[in-house]
Amino acid sequence: MVQEIENLGLKAAVDYLAVYDSTMARFWFFNDRAKQVIQRQLENLLCGRVVPDEELRQLGVFFSDHRFGELVFLLHPGWLLSKSDF
Repeated sequence: MVQEIENLGLKAAVDYLAVYDSTMARFWFFNDRAKQVIQRQLENLLCGRVVPDEELRQLGVFFSDHRFGELVFLLHPGWLLSKSDF
């Protein structure tokens, strides 16, 4: 999943920021194009799903200032996320 995001032609820290945990990825965006491109890529992955804001609200983990991510991608049970720099 990390490689798919990095291959989109966007620049980290210019177009977006990403934090990858073992079971989720959180994203912040600096432009609309980056948000659209990354969200579309994530929605096509079979290993997880984008968590809608309404679900984040129901779980009590939605923050209007998006301090913990504008977009949260949660892996399905049984999947783990790792990067080569862990």
